[in-house]
Amino acid sequence: DNAAKDDLLTRFARHTKTYHDYMETGLDPNTNNALSDLAAEYSNTITNLNVEQLKSSVKVLSWWPQAVKKRNLLIRVPDQNETLIRDLCELLKDEFLRRSSTIRSNKEEYITFSYDNIEEILDICEIWTNIDMVQGDSYNNMAINKLGDSERKTTSRFKRMDKDTYLRFMEQVSRVRLRKTFHSYYCVLKFLDLIHEMSLPEIASVCRVMSKHGMSGTSAHPVYKNLKKQIIVKLTENHQEITDDVLYHVYNYINPGAPYDIVDENLALQNKLLKEGIPDSLSLAGLISCAGLCSRLVTYQVLNKDLADIIVDKCLQEDKEFFLTANSKTLRDISNIVAYFRDTPKGRYLLTKIRDWILEYDPGMFQKRDNLPFCLNLSILKLANHQMMELIMTSPNLVESKNGEVRILRKLAFAAHGSLIFSVNCLLSIQGFMEQDLPTYAGPRLSGIHLGESVFESCRLPGALPDEYHKKKKWDKESDKEDVYPSSHKYFLHTRITQCLVNLYGVDSVFTTMVLPLFGVLGQVVILDRQGDPVKIPETFKQLPLTEVKKADKSLGTWLFFTNFNTERDCPIAMQIGGWARFHQMCADIGFHLVILDKSRLPSAIDEEISELELIDRDEYFDNVSEPIYKRIIKEETDRIVNDLREN
Repeated sequence: DNAAKDDLLTRFARHTKTYHDYMETGLDPNTNNALSDLAAEYSNTITNLNVEQLKSSVKVLSWWPQAVKKRNLLIRVPDQNETLIRDLCELLKDEFLRRSSTIRSNKEEYITFSYDNIEEILDICEIWTNIDMVQGDSYNNMAINKLGDSERKTTSRFKRMDKDTYLRFMEQVSRVRLRKTFHSYYCVLKFLDLIHEMSLPEIASVCRVMSKHGMSGTSAHPVYKNLKKQIIVKLTENHQEITDDVLYHVYNYINPGAPYDIVDENLALQNKLLKEGIPDSLSLAGLISCAGLCSRLVTYQVLNKDLADIIVDKCLQEDKEFFLTANSKTLRDISNIVAYFRDTPKGRYLLTKIRDWILEYDPGMFQKRDNLPFCLNLSILKLANHQMMELIMTSPNLVESKNGEVRILRKLAFAAHGSLIFSVNCLLSIQGFMEQDLPTYAGPRLSGIHLGESVFESCRLPGALPDEYHKKKKWDKESDKEDVYPSSHKYFLHTRITQCLVNLYGVDSVFTTMVLPLFGVLGQVVILDRQGDPVKIPETFKQLPLTEVKKADKSLGTWLFFTNFNTERDCPIAMQIGGWARFHQMCADIGFHLVILDKSRLPSAIDEEISELELIDRDEYFDNVSEPIYKRIIKEETDRIVNDLREN
């Protein structure tokens, strides 16, 4: 009986070879019904084949180009040969799935989805890899999701994986669509466990898979923090083996959710590369990936200045095609280097060239939502011009015009997804910089009541705004301050700092608002006379519209704008306002002295401890621990500002 089955496989292999010879020598295998007869014979005997014969059949099948299953190939009308090959492919796949879903002890006939069979399952997956590329219903998709199912004691199975098995498994993970029950976290744990045994190319291959499936984790999770730190340490120890591919895939994994703790390790790696002269032999794409950490940790010195200069110099050697075909991430990373870390004449010249090339050859690039961070960086550096602003403010991907008003698209304005919210904040900031730096711009801009809506939401704590603004919020008459996270840590901290200022200066001398509303920075305004005593806030100032830039009347005294941030860790805010120094300057331009009540100046544990306390305990903790520190910071800053004014 086995001889008959082997004969079937031999005849199928012989016919397959004839097909390939036909393409080269002109022999036609379709002059008879041999393939049709073989397919019928497989259909009748497939349940009697053993596992090895099934595997060999799939190997032979992989030599037929018609067997490759891609979505774009499935929409065409197949010929007779292609129909037979596809049917045979489905027949073999269904038989594999049937035998893998059945719990039997005979390994010659059945191969169950269990860790005990993982090597053989991976062998089968590697055979199917080149044939079934439709992720949803493939054998590989079923096998990998079953092996990694979180409901089937994944922990113990992953603990027994050695390095080679893990690498084979992760390679197959990259080719399938993971289900919600797949335990991605244990892939991360096993990566951390095996990383000391891996070479740099192996580490890069796992990073590629994890980037594809969004396994980058958060910046606060201890396992992800430790893993990313270990990856950079491994790169530093083996820096001579670093290639462009390694840098690209490793930093594509590290950059999303990059923890603050890896800054020192990252700089040590850059210093080692520069000392050995390695950046000169790396491509621009690899170096930009290495510098991509700048796109997240903009408040830290995460980039060596010499490396930044090398990247800018290499960019200046590229022609316009490189930048016109570059993706949004590349443009963002290059502009971030200049905007936040290395603002040099060469860097500004480079960004000006890129801007002019885009305006001349592909102006539509400025209208893509993904390129808003690049546009924002140009605005921060005062490199935006009227033509660029007009393109942004007329983009069908960002805004719409109704009844003479330009407003943000509803799908963006009311988005809940983080990247869409960031796009709205970028767009508001771009207009904010435009109003400061291009006062003669007369083209389209965001306006009307819908601008007020976007500004209201961009402050992140709309519930903390005074009643005057809520009464004017006509676009949502049912709005109530109390429904905007009144128990959140940020809301609590804001209200207690406001109360602290009221205790120092009096209720009539403290007013909560946004002096530069398009940047979404909420704070408290206080006026001091020449003796340092508080002055009552004018009612005319309180009645100014939410969306209007608040300009200080210096005849009334010294205007202070208090706001609380962690200047080390509030990176998204720092990106939105162009960095703390830029925001200081913009506040000064409208007559305000910016006072940042910097949470990084608090003892490291205080802010974390408050956020973990129950609401009832927070007040007592703030009164006894935090408030004295904040009062001291407020007094130090205000005394410094008043003394500087007296001296001048």
